[in-house]
Amino acid sequence: MTLLSTLTAAALLLAASGPVSVSVETGGDDALTQRLAEEVRAIFAETPGYSADASPRLTVLIPTHVDWRETGGRIRVSYRAELTAGVRTLRRTGSCWEDEMRVCAGQIVKAAKTMKPH
Repeated sequence: MTLLSTLTAAALLLAASGPVSVSVETGGDDALTQRLAEEVRAIFAETPGYSADASPRLTVLIPTHVDWRETGGRIRVSYRAELTAGVRTLRRTGSCWEDEMRVCAGQIVKAAKTMKPH
């Protein structure tokens, strides 16, 4: 193996192990859906191995408005999310209290980690 091919292989390995670029998109424009999307973006920004990018390798889509209902004076939020990496798509649903929206976002990021492209 030549020095050039060794360096090329090393560069490819580094590129493959670099951060996974993520895009978080929504189909709903209401405040709760936007808050959930912002929380998902914030957790990805804090998570090693992920970055925001114009050409994502992982797309998280919250395709519709989140659902909500009042229960005991609190708002319960339910969501659907579609996570796509390459040709693989994973659909998830979940729920959390409105004042704990980061819990829903954490559920989505946890599911996304199983989709991390290699």
